Amino acid sequence: MTPAVVALLGNDGDFYPHHLEQQYPRILEQVVALWGSEQLEPFISELAVDERGTRQGFPPAVASELFTLYQLHTQRFGGEPEQEQTWDHVKLQDDGLSFYEVNGTQKDYFQAAESGNTLRVLVHLKAGIDIETGDEYGKTALIWAATQSHLALVGLLLSRNANTETRDLGGFTALHWAAAAGNLSSLALLLEHGAAVNAQSKAGITPLMQAASRGHHAAIRSLLEAGADLGLLDGHGQSALSHALQTNHYRSSETLLLQFTKLDTASKSKHQATLAQGLSHTNPAIRQLFIKHRFELQVG
Repeated sequence: MTPAVVALLGNDGDFYPHHLEQQYPRILEQVVALWGSEQLEPFISELAVDERGTRQGFPPAVASELFTLYQLHTQRFGGEPEQEQTWDHVKLQDDGLSFYEVNGTQKDYFQAAESGNTLRVLVHLKAGIDIETGDEYGKTALIWAATQSHLALVGLLLSRNANTETRDLGGFTALHWAAAAGNLSSLALLLEHGAAVNAQSKAGITPLMQAASRGHHAAIRSLLEAGADLGLLDGHGQSALSHALQTNHYRSSETLLLQFTKLDTASKSKHQATLAQGLSHTNPAIRQLFIKHRFELQVG
C-alpha cells in the first residue's frame, strides 16, 4: 500500500482503493495530489463519465472505490452536492444506505453479502452489526461470500476476524460452501486462516465430500494437500469417493481413487462396498479405472 494514501485515509483505512491502485496507479497519484483541494471532487466526477457517454469507463470495483473517495472527501472537506447524477451506476449498489450510516436492515446486509457488495457489507459492520450474525438459514456473511465465490468479501471478513467455524443450520461451514462451489482462491484463503479441513456437517458431510459430489477435482486436490481425511464417512456410511461415484464424476473419482490406493490395508478394508461399487459402475470409464487398480485396492 502507498504510504501517502494510507496517511490521507487515516482511520478510514478499510476503504483503501486496492483495485484503483493496481489498475490505475496514475489516477490514484492525482487523487493524492488533489486531496484537500476544491479540484478533487470535480476531477473524480469527470472520471465517472466515460468519454463515449456510457458511464461505464471503469470496472465496477474501481468505480466503487472512486465513489468512496469522493464521499470521504465530501464528508471531510465539504463541497457542493452532485448535480449531474454522475454516480448513478455506482449508487445503485448502495441503495438504502448512506455513508457511515445504515438505513437498511439485516436483510439488506445479507443481500449485500450474497451479491458480493464489499463496501456495503463494510458499512454495516462499521455501524455495529455482529459479523457472526446469521440469517434465517444460519448463514453468516462469510458463509454467503464463500457460497457465491466473492473472494474480495471473503478476504475482508477474514481480516475482521470472522470465525471460519461458524455453521449454518445444517452444520455447514464457509469451507464446505467454498468446496461445493469449487472456488480454489476462497478455499486457499479460508485454509490459510485455519478453517477446519475435516469439519463435518450435521449429516457428517465434509468439505471433501462436497467437492467430490460436484466434480471439483482441483478443489479435491487442494483439500487433500491440506490434510483432508479420505477415510471419513458421512451419516449414511458414504466416503468422499462414494459421493464422486454416485454423481458419476470420472476425474474426481480418479483423483480420490489414486489417493485411496495409498491407504493401508486396514483402512481399505473399511471401504470394500465403495470399491466394489466402482468395479460394477455403470460408467465404463470409471469401471475400467477401478479394474486397472484392482490389485492395489486388494478387492477380491
